Amino acid sequence: MRRTTWLALGGTLLVTGGLLLLPKPSTGAPFTPASLDEVLEQVPVRRAGDAGLSAEAAAEVARALITQSRQRGGDTRLLGQAQAVLAPWWSDDAPAPAVRLMRATIKQSLHDFDGALEDLDVLAATPTDVQAQLTRATVLSVRARYREAEPVCLGLRGQVEDAVVAACLAPLLAIQGRAEEAEVMVRAALAKTSKASTLRGWLLSILGEVQTWRGNAEGAVATLREALAADDTDTYSRLLLGATLTELARPAEAVALWASRVERSDPELLELVLAARAAHLDEADALAATLAQNVEASRRRKDPVHRREESRYALRVEGDVPRALALARENFEVQQEPADVRVLLEAALAARDRAAAAPALAWMKRTGFAAPRFVSLAAAVESLP
Repeated sequence: MRRTTWLALGGTLLVTGGLLLLPKPSTGAPFTPASLDEVLEQVPVRRAGDAGLSAEAAAEVARALITQSRQRGGDTRLLGQAQAVLAPWWSDDAPAPAVRLMRATIKQSLHDFDGALEDLDVLAATPTDVQAQLTRATVLSVRARYREAEPVCLGLRGQVEDAVVAACLAPLLAIQGRAEEAEVMVRAALAKTSKASTLRGWLLSILGEVQTWRGNAEGAVATLREALAADDTDTYSRLLLGATLTELARPAEAVALWASRVERSDPELLELVLAARAAHLDEADALAATLAQNVEASRRRKDPVHRREESRYALRVEGDVPRALALARENFEVQQEPADVRVLLEAALAARDRAAAAPALAWMKRTGFAAPRFVSLAAAVESLP
């Protein structure tokens, strides 16, 4: 369900989502540029707070860096730069609201969800701060606190377009066993949303995911293609579409989704590797080698943010079942979205360890989440001796 989405609305930038993409780190291998003119890195210009920026101006610089991070697949280096810009106020108990919101957004992106909520709970006292409310609903959902997230979404009514309320609320309903109601809600919002609206791609992406949860994979493919037509930069829709096509035994179509993509985040590269292998393409080995270098660099940095993706990599590419299960269990302690549930169920099944899957099984029973693929995985795990 979750992604990082940036939408212009009334002059503000709305943030929702929690699917944190792996950065594209250095592989660690020596590199010699072909000439002195070769560009190795585009370093964004920034000014720290101690260089004379006001708190509000520093928050805007941080916002721009967070946006660049999203555009580059969740580059944590840019998040670090954004944090550095806010350094003069990072530990303040009562920073300016704009700084507090950017601080919460950075913490969320780095999976410090409890720290993010400390700031967002303060901002909740101002219900007209739409961006803060959306971000708070997102973090509550990532922490599986759906009953608390719902009224946050409902509180947006009258302040924003119905489409924004639907995009906030529908995934929460779908997770809690009300996927049909969620789909109806999103379709109604789409019917009232102009094709030129920046909200349309967001709604289509949510609809596509809800359709996958309802077992309508073919319908999801059509919807997600429409979402990409509305916004070709939508990494989440591309990832979900690629995974869906591969599961439908159409991996060549999945590979084609990245044919024109010059830069690929590591989650995209992982999905591409899985599709290329399923399609028996010659390029699969080279892609896998590149991904292996990136993952190894992330491991050397001891990056704790991307356990979900690394668990999938360990299981599906490396075939390292114990590592995949350990990562999936650690990840589930931090975030409990449907994707995290699936990762844990798949790893536990591969390890034939029913006890390890207990948190995921309990989550499904508690929420009423009934996506067919998840139900099948849960049944297979529960049948283990």
